[in-house]
Amino acid sequence: MTRTVISAGLVKIIPKKLVLESRNIGQQPNSFEILSNMNTRHLSCHQFNYCGFSVSRTALQYEQSYHNKMLHFKSHQTNDFGALRSSCTCRIFSYTFIFRQRRKIFTSAHLLSFLSILFILLTESISCGSALPALCADAEAVDLLALALSETGRSSTAVEIISDKDNIKGYRFDSSARLLGTNTKNLFPYCSRFPAEFSLVLTFQHNLRRPTNEFIMTTLGQDRRTILLSVRIRRDRLFFDYMAKTETVISTSIKSPALSDGQWHTVIITVSSDWVKFTVDCKTGLKSKLTVPFPKKMNIEQTRIYVGSRRIKRKRFTGLLRQLVLVPGSDASIIICPSNNPSLATLDKNSGKVFKQPVESPPYVTFEKDPAFCSIHSKGSLIYTEATMQLELCNGHSYGLVRGGPERMDYIVDYDDIVTNNFTLSVEHFTIPDEGDFVATANYDDMISNMSHIYLWNQTLSKFVHFQSIKTQSAMMWKFFQIGYQYFLAVANAGGVYVQHAVSVIYRWSYKEKKFIRHQILTIMARSVEVFSIDMIGSSCTIIFKWSPDQSSFLFYNTLPTCGVLDLTFFRASIAPNLDGHCLAIANALGDTSSRVASEIYCWEDSIAMFIHFQTIETIGASDWEYFNFEDRYFLAVANQVYQWSNERDDSPVIEHEFALNSVIYEFDISLLRFVFYQRVETNGATDWEFFTIGNQRFLALANSNSSISHIYRWRGVEKFVEVHRLPIGPTTDIDYIPINGEHYLATANHKGNRSKLLKIVTY
Repeated sequence: MTRTVISAGLVKIIPKKLVLESRNIGQQPNSFEILSNMNTRHLSCHQFNYCGFSVSRTALQYEQSYHNKMLHFKSHQTNDFGALRSSCTCRIFSYTFIFRQRRKIFTSAHLLSFLSILFILLTESISCGSALPALCADAEAVDLLALALSETGRSSTAVEIISDKDNIKGYRFDSSARLLGTNTKNLFPYCSRFPAEFSLVLTFQHNLRRPTNEFIMTTLGQDRRTILLSVRIRRDRLFFDYMAKTETVISTSIKSPALSDGQWHTVIITVSSDWVKFTVDCKTGLKSKLTVPFPKKMNIEQTRIYVGSRRIKRKRFTGLLRQLVLVPGSDASIIICPSNNPSLATLDKNSGKVFKQPVESPPYVTFEKDPAFCSIHSKGSLIYTEATMQLELCNGHSYGLVRGGPERMDYIVDYDDIVTNNFTLSVEHFTIPDEGDFVATANYDDMISNMSHIYLWNQTLSKFVHFQSIKTQSAMMWKFFQIGYQYFLAVANAGGVYVQHAVSVIYRWSYKEKKFIRHQILTIMARSVEVFSIDMIGSSCTIIFKWSPDQSSFLFYNTLPTCGVLDLTFFRASIAPNLDGHCLAIANALGDTSSRVASEIYCWEDSIAMFIHFQTIETIGASDWEYFNFEDRYFLAVANQVYQWSNERDDSPVIEHEFALNSVIYEFDISLLRFVFYQRVETNGATDWEFFTIGNQRFLALANSNSSISHIYRWRGVEKFVEVHRLPIGPTTDIDYIPINGEHYLATANHKGNRSKLLKIVTY
């Protein structure tokens, strides 16, 4: 007798559970041990779907230990004995035991114990747990179209074979073919549930122009009215519908003008839990999240799949259908694509191949590029462009060149203009989840009719478009912030000749109106506004307001003894043992007779719930502080804008100005517990610093208000910050770094015209 070494498993029957444990036993014959418990009422056998046992022509040798109620089966392959076939859950257990008489006498007790176990296996309810998903069928392609045609016969007058101009054949169904289909038991003979993960492959031709739903395939419930699953088309939109666990029909769709152009197209619909992916003509799939997950246990007992209709004459599919294949447990796009003829890509369903590719598959390379199909859900997909011989990667928003190592800045281009109706003093970039990227411009004007503007990033045009205008009073700056689930924009209004009593205002995002609405008026004129993570807001001169959750508004809290403030910068850094680490850097710009005035740093003292003075730094007409840190180092950069003083000429004071000054970068010295000089940078009317990173590179952008050239500096270790780019963009008062869809932009504010700039940073 010959023996074949196979893997081994241990099956333990315990109350309420049947567990399979696999182990490798080397050169030992396969062994199954069944521990019997006659009180077992439920069997959970989900692991059987994946354990991969395929034991045939087995001889079973039976032994029993009466006291331990243990049945020990030893399995080894022979040439003259029957078969053991096992399948669980969606494929009901079916055992055939053929014993070989080996001079062993079976007593009635032996036989009774054996029959008890056999009765449990064959008659008790067997259900799969949630630990592993059940395929509910072999992962083999099922040709739904062929099964449906085999029931009626292809010679039926209800089904017509049509050849197009290229002699490509497809099936057309008339109104009498409304019952064309197949029972689900023909697909899953051992299963009463639809696979939780699967793909549908459709190849069709259609040119429907009227807004009518036409059903390509439908799975109807036992009443032949309830839609359990369907695929339908309406004009240029393809829908996938299913009955959720909540007994409501959930729909998801893809829109593509190609679907109704009268040409052949292959669409692959891949479903996995709460995701669905549409792949059209082997292009990168568009993946979207389902609002309600696809049911893991959709009951399809006594149900039927209809091809080309939903069992009624109306809304039947009037186009040509060439392919309709179901692939359980697999992402068919991985199998079919890439294809030499993607619009007619087919699945080789006659090969007998079992597809083991999981639905959540690694990215694959395609040879076409369609930016519309790059989304956050197809992140990681690769495109090879043959013309340029370049490999591009979907970063979740758009395709970019595959590079070795981190991203690096190359050069900067003039990308677009941001057009306003007057001068712009500052720009503020912000993002509202599910709404998009915005830019708010603070527009200064002495006229009462002054308006500031908000722009929204248009994904199709890849540019900012006008979104909302808000009446302001010579706005100096905007500040975006979030409290809980609410989003706010605070504007610092400075007023002017025609507006003697300006007020600053806080606006709140309205989810209902989809725009910013006025939330609170702060009865002060202001040049700057800042938001703290300790739930406070401050303004120039320097008044601090505290957020009141009960009143949903800011209330007066405290003042700081400073004046002539142009900018407030809040930062968090553990810079002193007795301080909380919440600090304010205040840019003092104007003194009584000169702009040579010290600026201050205040830090929050938690024990007294107040900001206390931390450090004084000499500045000249300071207009901005920028805090940044990297590699456990803390920096503050001040933009010194103008040296202004008064001279007596002809017995009258004359105000003098000097804009060519040095702006300074300071670094925190942990031993001295203070910021110390780090580097000087020559500037000309500096008004703003902006720190940003690209890859591993660190940059400082500088806006010059008295020069047509602004600058970008890069940190280079011991060389400190070195100039790497000169930006000929005209006088500029503000620069804001904007990352969108994996791209990098700089928005600049033009305070002498109505056209501000949007620059694009090109990387490699």
